[in-house]
Amino acid sequence: MPPSVYDLDPNIVISQNVNEKGLVVIEGKLTKPVISSNVKLSIKYENSQGNWIIGWYKMLYSYNRYNENLKATLELPASMQSSYNLKIELSSDSNLNDFNSVKWDRTISHYKQSDYAPASCDLDENEYTILLTPKKENTLITDTNGKVIGLKDRVTSVYSWNKLSDILPMSNKKDNVVFTPKIPSTLINESNGVKSIKLLNNGIVSDTLGSTPEFIYNNVSVLKRLDGEE
Repeated sequence: MPPSVYDLDPNIVISQNVNEKGLVVIEGKLTKPVISSNVKLSIKYENSQGNWIIGWYKMLYSYNRYNENLKATLELPASMQSSYNLKIELSSDSNLNDFNSVKWDRTISHYKQSDYAPASCDLDENEYTILLTPKKENTLITDTNGKVIGLKDRVTSVYSWNKLSDILPMSNKKDNVVFTPKIPSTLINESNGVKSIKLLNNGIVSDTLGSTPEFIYNNVSVLKRLDGEE
């Protein structure tokens, strides 16, 4: 079945210096209720051959409610053109009838090549069930010697409108879940800004190197088995 397509904004014109790259930032409040199928939110630009190229996209899952600020960034390639045509598109693999329930109140900014520098993107925390990433600020717990004794989970119940598939509501997610190394561990800082934690095993192969609490969710009233029974 061909995808259903809906133009959220079919006509965006961006002026850009000839033979220079440029950065487009689109940001604003995204809202979406629970709907019948997944929706792909895409930002496309038209190249010199007239083809529409996806420069950025995000999958909006059917079972998730969104009520948050969404920031999308995409770099437009250098071109002989002095402007680019862009559009924001919603698509679904099913015959979806409620595209108009997805709303993005957004502003659009453009930066010429000399006004920005490439950087790493951040992870969308509400797309994960557990997220242990030491690069994020305020996630590390260290002792007086600077050794890592804890790493905080970034996924919390703040995304209470979201669900993990159609089984666990995010409101059941425990806050302040901490992964604790068995032995205080060394934090490694790379020259490119990447951080990692060195976990050492001084025992046998099957020894545990670290752990979170036994449960990272509060009590769940209903768990659906894979066969559909409760």
